[in-house]
Amino acid sequence: MRRPCIECGNVTYGTRCRACWDQRRSGHVGFWSQVDRSAGPGACWPWMGTRSRRGYPKFAHGSGHRFAFAEAKGPIPVGLYVCHTCDNPPCVNPAHLFLGTALDNARDAARKGRMPRGATHPSARLSESQVATIRGRLAGGESPQTIAPDYPVGIGAIYNIAAGRAWRWLP
Repeated sequence: MRRPCIECGNVTYGTRCRACWDQRRSGHVGFWSQVDRSAGPGACWPWMGTRSRRGYPKFAHGSGHRFAFAEAKGPIPVGLYVCHTCDNPPCVNPAHLFLGTALDNARDAARKGRMPRGATHPSARLSESQVATIRGRLAGGESPQTIAPDYPVGIGAIYNIAAGRAWRWLP
């Protein structure tokens, strides 16, 4: 059935004519048409299309952040991540994006408080008060073997607390 193209109005058999389909596949029209840039050049430009569960743009050509960065600033070297200065997952404003390594990205997320640690981590089995109690018992001369059965962790976790490899940010 022939109908007008949803992009340009030309008659087509599908939802878009061939020219608009090719432009959309290249990413240029399809991507930027789904970005709200109304707040101005310095503000966040949220992706209005489909998002992941965590709010990141889902784009047919890969990561929306990588596409926006590459469009504005050029190719992305292999192995580098596109990170946010604004820490707003749907934002694709190239002015808010920078390149970094996986370590840079993790450190940036931790510095901004976006990485759960301690009792807020989904796999945590101990609370901060339990760790403080364990440290007190270790300082009092108890062995990890006698402490571990009282908590839902193994002896290795108690050794890691004693050695400062786990929960190291706690006093």
